[in-house]
Amino acid sequence: MQQKFSKTNDDFSGYGIATTNLKQPQIDWQGKDTYIQKEGINKDYGVFDDPDSFYQENGSNLLGIKALVYKNIIRHQMNSNVQRIRNNNN
Repeated sequence: MQQKFSKTNDDFSGYGIATTNLKQPQIDWQGKDTYIQKEGINKDYGVFDDPDSFYQENGSNLLGIKALVYKNIIRHQMNSNVQRIRNNNN
């Protein structure tokens, strides 16, 4: 991840990683938690009506073909699934 996002100097959240310093994450054990996901676990992203609203506010780390497939196919499936789940629970 450090090579892939070499221009990132600060906070990073994505690919199962959330850290306040991607270039030099705190990984040495000092008697407390060292897991690199802890920043993402502690961050409250809030509640959103649908996946589109979440990604509009928080952005996405997808590029190229993955971004295109997400935009044209996956996001529609996600939104449909959310709507179906919410309608069945009402």
